[in-house]
Amino acid sequence: MRGLGEAMRGEIEEERETVAALYAPGLDVVDAVPDGKYRCRTIKLGGFLPLVTYNFFNCRISEDGTKNEKVSGSQRFTGTLTPSDDGIFYQGALHYNDDPANAYGTDEEFNQVGCVYKIADEDHYILEMPLPLRESTHDVIELVR
Repeated sequence: MRGLGEAMRGEIEEERETVAALYAPGLDVVDAVPDGKYRCRTIKLGGFLPLVTYNFFNCRISEDGTKNEKVSGSQRFTGTLTPSDDGIFYQGALHYNDDPANAYGTDEEFNQVGCVYKIADEDHYILEMPLPLRESTHDVIELVR
């Protein structure tokens, strides 16, 4: 909620509308994300700037819904998806450009954790990462099939 509150103070109306529209349908708890290619974008809520919405890049869910990767753009990530009672738990690590992917726990500065939810009535998902180590109060990765 803190990151969302900070984001709504952002000066760019189009970005505020993007965030509002993303959450408007509500979120559903799911136990799996289908394998496939996804468009994904990072939305940074709060922190250094109130709100930053990046363009879409390429992501991939594979290995029966247990692996999540952002495979294009300068800031990439790779991690595992594990079903839990309250959604799908993500544990992964950030890496840059074509550098080798880091595993969670290899370097604390690159660690990421979060939860994946389905946007209600839509065929796309969000990965929420509260209190990331860099730049923002809350990161949201939007995943669209």
